[in-house]
Amino acid sequence: SAPEISVKTLAGDTLVLKGTKRPPEGEEKLSYQRRERGVGDFTRTVVLPDRVDPDRVEAKLADGLLTVTLAKSESAKPKKIKIQ
Repeated sequence: SAPEISVKTLAGDTLVLKGTKRPPEGEEKLSYQRRERGVGDFTRTVVLPDRVDPDRVEAKLADGLLTVTLAKSESAKPKKIKIQ
């Protein structure tokens, strides 16, 4: 089954994702010799290269793939300086 994921916090240049991966239904009947991905709670912290506008963050979860779209804050965008 797909994990449940939420964008926990966005503070400055750090994004924290938190989620829970649940075992598929009927898994208790299965046995594994080796398992690549576990189940349970997880947290991921991502340090972003620039400041982000927290009002313009979008997150979508589809087919187990999380897509987070972040917009740079105005203060992080380059500014043109007119030479006089």
